[in-house]
Amino acid sequence: MAQSNVVLVSRDEINRNNKKVQAYAVFAYSMGADSTLKTKPLRYFSEVELVSAVNQGQIVIWNAIVENNKLKGNMGSLDRFDAVNGIKPVVVMARCYDMDDNVVGYRVLGYNSKNELATMGWNLKKMDAYCKFAKDKNVSAPIQNMMIKGISDDGHVILAVYPGTELYKEVLKPAKEAKVVVDKNAIESVKEDKQEKTKTDVLYDRLSPEQKKIVDELKAKNLDWVSITNPKLSAKQLRVLADALKENQKVQQGLHYIATKPELSAEQMERLSNGLITGVNIKYLPYFAKKEYDAGSITILNKAAKKKMGNGIRYMLNSKLNKAQITQIYNGLILGIDVSQYADEKFTPMQMSEICSNLSVSRWNQEGSTSIAREELMKQDASLD
Repeated sequence: MAQSNVVLVSRDEINRNNKKVQAYAVFAYSMGADSTLKTKPLRYFSEVELVSAVNQGQIVIWNAIVENNKLKGNMGSLDRFDAVNGIKPVVVMARCYDMDDNVVGYRVLGYNSKNELATMGWNLKKMDAYCKFAKDKNVSAPIQNMMIKGISDDGHVILAVYPGTELYKEVLKPAKEAKVVVDKNAIESVKEDKQEKTKTDVLYDRLSPEQKKIVDELKAKNLDWVSITNPKLSAKQLRVLADALKENQKVQQGLHYIATKPELSAEQMERLSNGLITGVNIKYLPYFAKKEYDAGSITILNKAAKKKMGNGIRYMLNSKLNKAQITQIYNGLILGIDVSQYADEKFTPMQMSEICSNLSVSRWNQEGSTSIAREELMKQDASLD
């Protein structure tokens, strides 16, 4: 059974079997091919239920991990869900951008004005008003997974994610123009070749001849070229995404996300696309799709994700690490050792290798698993490139 991507939206006290218990409100989510965040309310789950579902590979929680069979917030403490002075903190899952790549708002999950759990679209003014209201109520953390850093020059609140975490990027389409009522007699004088261009026509017109050639190939195969097309991409970048879409249309959603990252090289996009095609959960894209990770590093991150190393992957998610350092952390995870003892950019790859080796020997001596662990490590090392 495929894993479900879920997000913790609130932590509340509920009645269950005539007893008051603490539980988490959970929403399922996905990023649509049109770059719109899709959410679906599920129900309240206890911590035990959520931990069990994670351990069994049934769900991946966006804003929490399991550590020592306990839930732990990975985008801010889960204790930040607790109400303060009557305000229940919300969760921000995505920044919303217009077609010119300007931030215009946020996708917010939490209690709405009717005291109902919902997914909401807040523009910048709405977020400003909410944060000001919280400040007036002496609430320092009104958002569970973000921090308030100050006020920008244009007067909007500055929000920041916790180190090592990312929000989704949601691109908002322009509102449809109001339908114009035209005199019937005038319609007859309007020629078909002068009809207003569609938004897809406008997008196509913005492309270079090389980009149009690639798009025409997709059109000929009746593939959704719009979802992966961004005029800011080079023809080489667009070619990578187009070839991936031809190979597997099921990864269209992830390819669309990659298309919003023109700062990535074509080679980085190719590694990310290959990861999606070979089974990397789209949940990891916001963490892997960073220009700081070279193509080789992305390959190793993909391998870790496909190995379902779970919480261990977080030790590899440091853009200050190079490929050799990430490889040493990956090797340690394969061997089942505590990589937290050396997963730090201050250690050179050689120092990491030495620490890894010492920890491995200690573990092998304790568990007698030398041959199995070494064989597994050799197989992984042989395929890292």
